[in-house]
Amino acid sequence: MAKKKRNNSELISWAVAIFAAACGVAAFFMIFGESVKFPNAIFSKDSYTGLQTAFGYTAYGVEIFKSSAGVSLAFIFPLVAACAAVIGKGCKIVAFLAAAMFITGGVLAFCIPSLLVGNYVGDPALGVCATVSGVLSVVAGVTECASVWLKK
Repeated sequence: MAKKKRNNSELISWAVAIFAAACGVAAFFMIFGESVKFPNAIFSKDSYTGLQTAFGYTAYGVEIFKSSAGVSLAFIFPLVAACAAVIGKGCKIVAFLAAAMFITGGVLAFCIPSLLVGNYVGDPALGVCATVSGVLSVVAGVTECASVWLKK
């Protein structure tokens, strides 16, 4: 039996799509790290995770952050796009939508301090994990576009 040869561009396209999906999953897991910090904090806690800023946080009966759709989407878009990048590998439209979701999630991650809703005091600054999530999402979006261009 003759072995079927795989096209190198097809293998590279798969590798790039899997790399983009891995970046998207890693960007999602940054929700568990520091998302927002308050450099000149008056209260004792000066940094908050992505879960606290996205889904709300109450301390001592005072609601610090309310649930924010924009912050939630900053972390959910990369995960959904990673699934779409792998599942819809053969379709260029799905790959373009996944790339758009990756890049949108990255932009939203960089805008987290301005998307906060709640009763907080001080000027919020972008945390380390939100920055890493934004960079990983944008890198995943660019590489997902590259996987589309590598297809025949």
